Amino acid sequence: MRVSLYSGKIAAAGALALGGAALYALDRQAATPPAASVRQRHAAATAAQRPSARSAFGSLTGTVARVVDGDSLVLGNGQAVRLLGVDAPELTDPNARIRDAARESLAFVRKRALHKRCRLSYRTARPRDAYGRMLAYVFIGDALLNTEIIKAGHAYVYEREEFARKPEFHAAERRAQQARVGLWRLAIEADEEAGLLKAYRQLDAEGRRRARRTVAALLETHAAQARKKQADDGLTLICWRDAAQYAGQYVAATGTIVKTYNSGTACFLNFHADHSRHLAAVIFAAALPRFPAFPERHFRNKPVRISGRLRQYRGRPEIVLEYPTQIEILMDAP
Repeated sequence: MRVSLYSGKIAAAGALALGGAALYALDRQAATPPAASVRQRHAAATAAQRPSARSAFGSLTGTVARVVDGDSLVLGNGQAVRLLGVDAPELTDPNARIRDAARESLAFVRKRALHKRCRLSYRTARPRDAYGRMLAYVFIGDALLNTEIIKAGHAYVYEREEFARKPEFHAAERRAQQARVGLWRLAIEADEEAGLLKAYRQLDAEGRRRARRTVAALLETHAAQARKKQADDGLTLICWRDAAQYAGQYVAATGTIVKTYNSGTACFLNFHADHSRHLAAVIFAAALPRFPAFPERHFRNKPVRISGRLRQYRGRPEIVLEYPTQIEILMDAP
């Protein structure tokens, strides 16, 4: 995943939990070029001078084995792919609202692409980015995933690169903006929540106590819906104790890391003191730089949710963690 503009925009806006999201969306709205803008007319006039946008394209097919985030995926042969011209929010963004939007973006791509056949159209002149990922238009059937995610409001047009379909992508982005869907919904939600917060602050102590109790009851009532949404994202939700029953499946397992060990070649995060028989999350040395420093300390005694393909290794179920998006520290013990 590249370094995103999202965090910088939020920081520039003050990184406020509510106001930051509204300013972020408004900032992006202002940056979105209107139809037939001066910049687009200039781009059209100089298109002949931009061969990178009109390069010859190659094609290949494959199956989507894993979705990394809203603009990156991995094929069954191990080839990493980034959706050309797409800028999805980062799962590691410091702003909680943007992280939520990133999870929605991830779920969108999973639902439409995971384990499905796809056709890639890529530039032969510069087929890969700095991280070795193939830059491509990704077709699932007749649908172009790149424009579908922008049209649904779960990603923006990536402005830092030129590509032939950019006007088409901008049109999709304008439709999402006008419909106030996905990321464009952030400003509306921030305004609504700011109003609720203002009303809460006007209550006396007894009113606030009742409001908190009401919110707690609503959270409990709708927890089942939240769990169903995660299941709809394409993962089977399990308890760590049941992991052995799901070998070979993509799952999201919850539990508390009770024992850890870093051998130098791999870091083991164990859900039971008897690590020889029970679920463990494994981070191999090559992936360790992507995770927080000293993950054996960072995750120890923390309730977590891990996701990925569950495999059996020497009689023990385990999930190999390649990216930090595969492990999430939970606020409450599962």
